[in-house]
Amino acid sequence: MTAELSTELKNLLDTPVFVNIATIQPDGSPQVSPVWVTRDGDDVLISTTVGRRKETNLRRDPRVTVVVQPADNPYAYAEIRGQAELTTEGGQELIDKLSLKYTGKP
Repeated sequence: MTAELSTELKNLLDTPVFVNIATIQPDGSPQVSPVWVTRDGDDVLISTTVGRRKETNLRRDPRVTVVVQPADNPYAYAEIRGQAELTTEGGQELIDKLSLKYTGKP
């Protein structure tokens, strides 16, 4: 089941917002990484490289928490918890889209 994101959160995710993703390491401790993010409807999309800690953590245990903080108000935040789904489909297109959003260059 996919949760529906609020309009306010969707609008925030459509900007180059600060985002951290937390995954679970093999010993049960959290591993947190800053990431670029976009969305496809109510799905939150990030990019990672095969073999990186967050990818191996998610492959082993797909539970994830994403914390979104607006650049203009870092004391406000939204927390999204759920299950990650890993795919390589559309990987390069996603990287280009994220780069354009955050740097202005594909």
